[in-house]
Parts: sequence; structure tokens; C-alpha cells
Amino acid sequence: MTALLGQGEEYSELLRRARSMRMHHGLLLTGPVGVGKSTAAREIARTLLCEGEDPSAACGECASCRQLEVHPDLHEVVIPVDKEEIPVDLVRELRESLMRLPVGGRARVVVIDPADRLNTQGQNALLKTLEEPGRDTFLILPTARPDSLLATVRSRVAEHRVSPLDQGVLEAELCGRFPDRTPADRSWAAGLAEGSLGRAEGLLSEENRPLFGLIEDFVLRGAGTPVAVARAALEGASGRIATVEKALWTVWIVRTILRKELLGSLATGATGPYFAATSVRWTTQIESLLAAESDLYQRIPPEQVLVGVFLSIVRPAATGSAG
Repeated sequence: MTALLGQGEEYSELLRRARSMRMHHGLLLTGPVGVGKSTAAREIARTLLCEGEDPSAACGECASCRQLEVHPDLHEVVIPVDKEEIPVDLVRELRESLMRLPVGGRARVVVIDPADRLNTQGQNALLKTLEEPGRDTFLILPTARPDSLLATVRSRVAEHRVSPLDQGVLEAELCGRFPDRTPADRSWAAGLAEGSLGRAEGLLSEENRPLFGLIEDFVLRGAGTPVAVARAALEGASGRIATVEKALWTVWIVRTILRKELLGSLATGATGPYFAATSVRWTTQIESLLAAESDLYQRIPPEQVLVGVFLSIVRPAATGSAG
């Protein structure tokens, strides 16, 4: 089977170690949102469980490869549909399951995705398993926020960063996935996506392309009001998790627009007091968006967070024009 898009020799070596059962029993997969961490986790799980003879990757043809979705030795821990985080009870149930022997006989694989949605209690409950996972037991923890994990957890795992993709690789992949889009559209999305195929696809989606335009009009031209734009950004989201995800996507769009403008100004070689003041403003706002992301993870209402983001853009602009 083909290894994850654009990951190179280091990732291929990780798959070879998985095939030979020499992989570290705890693996932390890090990288930006949408870069392919969940895909990598499942590919590594398939590679560990594969019954084939290929020493470098899963064969894709054996019984284990074909039944991965319901494989008895693959334990996937995710956020329940009615929760905002992974309950500690699921970790305790996992520990009980791992006390039993593997059904297939080769390995047992646990994927906790996303690992950063384990609260402190859940992470502490996982420590015993990370310390003594049992024979041929492997835990894979994908996360875009490794700093949210306890130091005691991170000290017990090996980290592998899933690399962002080059723009050329992204454009080639988008060409196959969005053949109806123009080359200019695909290049635009690939250029803004920060190496993330998931984000590039999101930018080209029927739903998100108009949203990008709406936010860009507000950020750069002051079109609309903070409340109206915030509500439009969250329109259609149902449930807390979906709403938070949409708010995080919106914050990323704002940051992308500001970064693009800042880099564009720097590229022109502009100087002078106006340029300096504008650059400081954009840089400050980009930094403030990190706080907005943190607020969303801390259960502050998403609409409130987004209104605050858009207000922070309006106020400096109004102050500057008044002066």
C-alpha cells in the first residue's frame, strides 16, 4: 500500500518499524490541523495488524487489512457524540479490554483521536497503560495540540510529526479531487492552506469559499457587523462540537487573511509610520487569535468568541481612521 501523501523516508521508516513490531509502544502524532494525522494513525494501525509478508507496509489484501473498520484488536477511542471531551470512563474500559489477549494474535492497537480531548483525569488514567502496555500493545495518539497533554504523558511516548505538504504536492492532489475548479482556484487554496490538505479542501468547498469571501470583506473592507459575520460563520452548525470546530475554522481564516496581508506588505518593501502601525496592528491581532482558540477549548460560547475576534479588528481600524 502507498504511504501517506508527501511524508518521505522518516515516515516510511516508521512503517517498517511497525511491520517488524519494533515501533515504540506509545506514539504521539503531531502536526497542523488537516495535515493527515488521523489518516496516518489508521495507516500505522493497519500496518501493525497486517498479516501479510511485506516488510515495509500493510499489504491491503489480508483479512486484517480488509476488516480494519471492525478489527477486534483495534481499539478506537473518540469523543462520544453527546460529549465535548473523551470521558475518563472510556479510558478505564480500554484498560480492561487490554487485559485480554489479542484476538488475532499479532498485536493490539489503540488509537485515541484526538488525544488532546482527554481531560487531566483521563490522561492520568492512561499513564498506567503507557507505562505497562502489555506485550505487542501499541497506543497511537494524534493531536494538533501536543502542549495540552501532561508532561507525564509526553515523557512516555515517542513523537512523530506529520509534515505539512509542499504547495506543488497540494495542487497536484487538488487537481484530482477538484477537477471542476480552475488552476487559479486550486493554486489559491494550496497557497493558503499551510501544507494542510484538509484545509485546502475546505477552502474549495461549496460551503467555505463564500464564507472566506464574507470574512475577507469584513477584515479588509469593514463590510458587515461583528455579530452578523459571527452568526453567518456559525450558521448550520449543530451541537457544541460542530459549532466549536466551525468557530476554529473561522479563526483560522481570519488569521490566514491577516498573515497574507502582512506578508504582502513586507514583500513590497513598504516603509514609513503608516506601514509600521499597520504591521504592528496585524501582528497583534494574529497573536490575539491564539487566545481566541484557547477560549474555544475552554468552553466559552463560540459566538461570543467570534464576536470578540471581529470587534478587535473593528476597534483598531476605527481608532486609526479617527486619528
